[in-house]
Amino acid sequence: MNQRVAERCEQIGFSEIARIRNRILELGPESPLYPLHGGEPFFETPDFITEAAIRALREHRTRYAPSSGIPELRAA
Repeated sequence: MNQRVAERCEQIGFSEIARIRNRILELGPESPLYPLHGGEPFFETPDFITEAAIRALREHRTRYAPSSGIPELRAA
């Protein structure tokens, strides 16, 4: 099947965020920027974050925190 995009659709350019993302990707992993725009960082998750996520899952802490904040942290 040979599908073709309508000519008017071919005129649509990239969004500004797509342009920024592409520019960041061009800079490569040595760039001082951390591209978190799409949730796709160029670095591995640090072990302490992985362990905290595993612990939270085991403790069934998988919901959003209250909008007023976590009581224990507010009291600290």
